[in-house]
This record gives sequence, structure tokens and C-alpha cells, in this order.
Amino acid sequence: MIRTRTLIATIAAAMALAVPQSPMAVADTADPVESLADQVAAAIETSEPVISPTRGGADLVAESANGSAQVALALDAEEISLTDLKSGTSVAIGLPVEAEVERPAVAQDGTVIYQESGEGGVDIAAQVIADGSIRVQTIISDRTSPHEFSYPLTLPAGTILELTDDGGVLASDAHGGFVAGVRPPWAKDSQGNDVATAYRIEGNTIVQTVAESDARVYPVVADPWLGIDLIEKVTRVWDSAKKGYRYSVFPTWWGRVGASRLARGMHGQRPRRRVFPKRPL
Repeated sequence: MIRTRTLIATIAAAMALAVPQSPMAVADTADPVESLADQVAAAIETSEPVISPTRGGADLVAESANGSAQVALALDAEEISLTDLKSGTSVAIGLPVEAEVERPAVAQDGTVIYQESGEGGVDIAAQVIADGSIRVQTIISDRTSPHEFSYPLTLPAGTILELTDDGGVLASDAHGGFVAGVRPPWAKDSQGNDVATAYRIEGNTIVQTVAESDARVYPVVADPWLGIDLIEKVTRVWDSAKKGYRYSVFPTWWGRVGASRLARGMHGQRPRRRVFPKRPL
């Protein structure tokens, strides 16, 4: 049994109480790993391409589709690291310390399942997305389960954490340069309804609070989504009028937020909220 007490820093139980014929309802299966993966897939509004990780030493490892980032999920500790393969910069997110989970297993769709091992009523489903980001989905089985989750981060020394205007989290260096980001939080109940949720920052930890729901709509899925890659893709089209190629760069969510943060800094605007840790992260 692994206890989630790691300091390393990136978002479905077999006992699911899904309402029959609800959007998140899944068929019974003899394999709880596949059942939990199906449950998570049903909760996600927009499905992003998932990369199935493979065994690499003591980790499950996957590389982004464009080859710019690598994600490693530790087999013997609740930690997931993201590494920029160009700069060598690494960040990491820990699974919520409130959960007690088993050693991870990979479902057929590539989702990495950490089944509950204690009595906390929380399971974890992690997905490596094609752009090199990681979704850490926490599945709350019922009203007696925890509804507040602490995700410890490990970031380069001197990194500054702040909440973005839309409720996400941005990690930047002392010069305003982008380091990493966590997309705005979301949570869904078993009927596909939004559940109120928000982040706050405590030192080097992101804490997500999820509102309690009516007992009939559990389980609830909540999803921190950590990424480091700024560019999703670059396309090239021949421009016959100008006799040359025209390049289009498509930024990721993290790229757009990073550019916005840099622009605010250049114009002397203060962020909505900034947290300076008492010691370097």
C-alpha cells in the first residue's frame, strides 16, 4: 500500500454510485481498472488524445506527440514529473495527500489508475495528453469522502505561483517567464452537472476544494491539469502570392496564459494574486 505523502508535484472507484442512464453511468465489468477508466472518460466534456505510457525502469513513461516533453509516473511513489526535453526543465505534481492508493495500473485507453487502498473513498486516474500535459483526475465516491485535495508541487528554485483570472494556476520565474501552469479547475457529478470547485495556493501546494453534492449524483470527478509546453503545433502552407511558406503557430492553453502573464508584467500590472513561498521551491 502506498500512502500519498510525497512532496513531489500536472488530475473512480469500482464502488461507483452512478445513477442509471446518467452520462457517467458505466457498465459493470470484472476489471475495476477498466471500469474506472470508462467512468473518467464519461465525465470529460472534450476528449483530448491520450498517450498510453510504457514501463521505463521505475516509472511509466510517455513522450508528447511533438517530442518536446516527457511525462514520468513513478511506480513506487505518488509523483508525476514533466520534463521539457529541449531545456531540461522539470516540474512535478504529487497525487493528493488525502488519498491512499495502490500501485498504478494502465487501462486499455491509456489511463493510469490508482485504486483506493484505504477507506478514504477516493481513487485517482491520471492521463498523459498528446501535448505532454498530465490530467490528474480525483474521483470522489460519496459525501463521506474528502472534498478538499492537496497537490504538492516541485518546481525550479525561485518559481512564483499565482492564481490566474480564470481560476487556474501559473508558475513563472522571477522575470515573468513561463515555467508551468494548471488549467482552471472543473468537477462533474455522475449526471454530467458542473460541481462548484476552486483552487487556492498554500506555499508549494495547490489545494482544490470541491463542493458537496446531493447523495444521488456521486461519484464526482475533479481534474487538475498540469502542462509545460507552450506550442501545440506549427503548420506550413505555401503562399503562391508571396512565393514562400506561411507558418502558423498554435499555442496551447499554457502558451496563451504564459504570453498574457508576460504582457501584464511588461505593462506593470500586478497579477490577481501572487504567492511568494517563504523558501525557494
